[in-house]
Order: sequence, then structure tokens, then C-alpha cells
Amino acid sequence: MTEAQTTEPDDAAEPTGPPRLRLSGIRRVVADGTRQRVLLDGVELEVGAGEMVVVMGPSGSGKTTLLRIAAGLDRPDEGMPVVDGTHLWVLSPKELAELRRTAVGYVEQRWNLLDSLTVLENVRLPLELDGVHLKEAGRQAMAALESVGIADRAVEFPSEISGGEQQRAAIARSLVGSRRLLVADEPTGALDALTAESVMRLLRQRCDR
Repeated sequence: MTEAQTTEPDDAAEPTGPPRLRLSGIRRVVADGTRQRVLLDGVELEVGAGEMVVVMGPSGSGKTTLLRIAAGLDRPDEGMPVVDGTHLWVLSPKELAELRRTAVGYVEQRWNLLDSLTVLENVRLPLELDGVHLKEAGRQAMAALESVGIADRAVEFPSEISGGEQQRAAIARSLVGSRRLLVADEPTGALDALTAESVMRLLRQRCDR
């Protein structure tokens, strides 16, 4: 079973306005050999501004599937994910891609960095696609890399840095711009304990903004 646990600082204010994310009646069924396996069945979840929610469950319980649906990357068989009041699956493919680029940061388990781009170019790419001037995009990307402690790897390519550094680069990329929802699939899985703690603190600070 997959569980969602909300974590907030002791002095956190009650979320106001519409939820950043709402999942209503989410159902996902996948083929498992000759039978159908229900991964998600009627999932209901609301995440308000400033909230950090941790999804917990054993391997194969549907955590990644749930996160990909929340980020608009996969479509549920039933139900509707809503980000900031926008029903994702009534959007055109172009509109959905734009919303994901500008409003949703997503960190995959495999990081999904582009091998042909340097670390800095990978991080600033979403800003460039959104029309941000190259100099400003570079400034924001460097600030994000500094926040995760790998600014000194900015001109290197993904193949030239460690797995943990690639993970941090992917997190930096998810933080640039004005995204209002961050979805991270095991964001500290490739990090040592000290770096993982630092990254989680950074994500908590981003929630408080």
C-alpha cells in the first residue's frame, strides 16, 4: 500500500487558496503477465502551498506511477490530476508541455540529463525554452547549482560527474524558474547521508517560499 505523509514546520501557516495539487479518484491498472494488476485505486490527495508530502510504500506499490500522474507525465485510467486549478488532461499536448515546463518541476529516478549538454546548460534549458534571456537563465542556473553544492561542475558533461552529482544537477534543474509544484521520485537515492540531509533542507526551504 502507498501512503502519503505531510510534513510541515511547527510554525507553518494553514494553507490558503486552492490546493497546488489535487488528485481525485486516481485509478491505474497495468498488465502483469496474463492478468491486470491495480496499482492505484481511487487515490485522493490534496497538497496545499507550502506543504511537503512524502509518499511511502514498498517497491511496486505504485509510488512512481502516482508521481508521474501528478506531474502530468502519465495519464490515469480514471480520475483527474489538477495543478493550481488546471485539469491536466483537458489541455492540448502543447498546453500540457508548457504547464509542465513552467509550473511543475520533476526529478526522475534516472535524472534524465542530456548527455550532449553541460551541467549548466542542462539546468538552464527549461528557462531558455520559456524565453528567459540567456544571461539571466545562466545566472539562475548557477544559483541553483550553488544551492546544491555543485557549481564547480557547471562546465562538465553528465558523463564526467558522479551519480550523486548528476542527481543534484537534476534537482537544481527542477528548482529554477517560478515552478509552483515540485515532484521528486527518490531525490536523495544516490546521495550520501550528509548531502541528502542538505538537499532535503533545500527542498523544505523551497516549499516555504
